[in-house]
Formats: sequence, C-alpha cells, structure tokens
Amino acid sequence: MILSFLQNFEADLGDHSVVHVIFQLDITDPDIDDDIRQQVRSLSERWAAVWNWFDNRKQRLSQVLTDWEKFYNKSRMLLNWLTAKEKELDLMKITDLTDNDELQRHFELLEVSLVSVV
Repeated sequence: MILSFLQNFEADLGDHSVVHVIFQLDITDPDIDDDIRQQVRSLSERWAAVWNWFDNRKQRLSQVLTDWEKFYNKSRMLLNWLTAKEKELDLMKITDLTDNDELQRHFELLEVSLVSVV
C-alpha cells in the first residue's frame, strides 16, 4: 500500500516537474533579465534537491518495508513454535506418574523438542 502510494506520488511529480517547465523556458531569450535567469537556476537546484531527497526517502522506506516484513514473518514463526510447544507441555501435564511407559514417551517428546531447539 505504501509502496504503491509512493510510486503514484513519484509519477505525479514527474508529470508536473518544474524541470520540465524550465526546459521549455528559453533562458537565452533577451526579454528575460538576469534576475529571472538566476531565479530559474535557483529553482532548478532546489527542485533537484527535493527530488533527490524524495528518491532517497523512497529507497529507505522500501528497505524498511522489506525489513519489517522479514521481522513480521520471523515473529509469526516464533509464535507458532511457542504455541506448539505449549500444547505439548499441556499434554504432559496430564501424565500419569505411575505409568512408566507414558513417562518414557513424554521424556522422548521432551528430548525431541530440545533437539529441535538446538
């Protein structure tokens, strides 16, 4: 959503680019005085600075979005793993401590769980 917004914004800026207007202006026209030429140059430099800032910001936001998606996916994996382990532990709470076979099965499950962590 954010990336598509930025792409649309960039396209809109490109369509109404001050640089495009400046290129259409003939600075060598004798009717244009030095003050206007200087203003056009200054505006051109400022526009280039704004455009560069926007481009850098777009790249940083794109990288942040990618990093955030990785973080979100890893956190979901961790939560799923924790939920599975909690379910295993809940099953072990109802273990009959007098039944050696059942105790052995639960110990094996714990060993498998510990090995999968390491």
